[in-house]
This record gives sequence, structure tokens and C-alpha cells, in this order.
Amino acid sequence: MTPAHQYPTGATLSADRRAAWISWARHHDAVLIEDDYDGEFRYDRQPVGALAALDPGRVIYGGTTSKTLAPGLRLGWLVLPRRWLEPVTDLRPIVDRHTGALEQLALAEMIASGAYDRHVRHSRMRYRRRRDLLLTLLADQVPAVTPHGIAAGLHTVIDLPVGGPTEDEVIDHLARADVAVHGLAGYHHRTGTRTRAALVVGFRHSARARLRRGRAGAGGIAGRSVPVTVSHWLAMPTRSSDGGVRWGRENVSITTRRRAPAVTSWRPANSGLMAEPRW
Repeated sequence: MTPAHQYPTGATLSADRRAAWISWARHHDAVLIEDDYDGEFRYDRQPVGALAALDPGRVIYGGTTSKTLAPGLRLGWLVLPRRWLEPVTDLRPIVDRHTGALEQLALAEMIASGAYDRHVRHSRMRYRRRRDLLLTLLADQVPAVTPHGIAAGLHTVIDLPVGGPTEDEVIDHLARADVAVHGLAGYHHRTGTRTRAALVVGFRHSARARLRRGRAGAGGIAGRSVPVTVSHWLAMPTRSSDGGVRWGRENVSITTRRRAPAVTSWRPANSGLMAEPRW
């Protein structure tokens, strides 16, 4: 589940729906998995409380650095009910043997030094500016479309006007201008359930020039412009000249002045809610 910011619609699960899911889990002796994949990026509202807070014994809470740093790092975490600690820690070496120790140590250093928090705050402001630019261009150039799910996250869903171009027509036209977007239809589990024509548009890596180029390249669609673009960039850590670790284009650097310890084993934290490394 993604109750804080559902992908791709951007909807937030209401309090009544959250209570209903917790009630269902209790009635069926089930466990819910909460994926808070972009919880760090809230722009127009206070952070939404975790579903796990309603019943920590029924919800497994998961987070990741895929949005804050890069998906290629393959770093994430789980906050587990006590009864799930041993089964999950036993299973982890079987299903995932290759999470790098160096990446974990670098992240731990970033968190301990405060660099990670500073990076997240800086990223939040930068992404908000990009989101605001996208919304401004949409309002100026394509007032007939309606964006949704814009209060949080790194993407928006743009409803296309009734009677206008279809999803496929818009996607094909933008592709010829080297602008990539996705249609909402591709996210439906079953055919015939689509209720509206819409585009899923990311703005994480959409610089001002790219947004404006997307607008110009879409000028042939019904005589209007659609300022959208999606690109993917994999950030990888590189060693800087001063001995620090620099994270790609984000210019977030840390410098390790002591020898990194070796990972010896994993043990449950005293709280019983999550596993932590023992150095």
C-alpha cells in the first residue's frame, strides 16, 4: 500500500479508509505492507502520518533512498512488528545477498553528520520549484488540462480534456519531440476499467530549459502546448579530490576521516520494531 501518496494518482488515503484497512487486518489476522516511497517530499501540506502508527503490530513500514538519492544504490529499510523480525532477518540473506556494505556505511555517515537531512531539504526546495514551473506552464499554455496529486511527490497526473486528443496521440506526438510521458491507461490492472484519459508526468529531472522545450515540441497537439518531460538519471557515488564521497550531480559530499568498520552481523534493535547493524 502507498497510503501517503498513491502511485500514480497521487491520492492520499483518507482517515476512514485507513481505519477500515486496519480493521480488516485485525479481523483477518493479516499484515499490511506500507510503502512510503516518497514521504520526504511534501510541498503544500504537513507530512501525512504513517499507517503503521495506527497499529504497529499489523503494519510493516518500508522506506527507501530511491527518491532521495538514487535507485541504483538499492538501499531501503523496514520497520517490522516484533513477531516478524526473525522470519524476515532469516529470509533476507536468501533473497538479497548483494546490498553493498560501502553504500550502507556512506548513508550512515550522511545521516549521522546531518548531510542527509540537508540534502533532503535542499532537494525538496528544488523539486518544489520545478513543480511550480510545470504548473505555471500548464496554466499558461494548456489551461484545458487538469493536474492532480501535486501536493507531494515527484510526478503529477494530468487529465486530458474530454473530446480532445487521446492519450496515445499525445504520447506519440511528444515522443517525436524527444519528450517522454506515460499514459494512465497503462497502470490499470484490467482492460476496460479506464475512466479518464490522462498522462503521468515526472518533474524530478526536468530543468527549466527541458520543460520549455517540451512545451514547444508539443505545439502541434490541438493547437496547444504540453510542457512535459521525463528523464531518468542514475546517481552513483564518486571519489572527490579531497577524499570525500560525492553523490553525482547533487553536489552532496561527505568526508570520512576514520576507517570504516566491517559488518559482522545483524541483530534486532532493543525496541523490537526494526533490525539494525552491529559493527
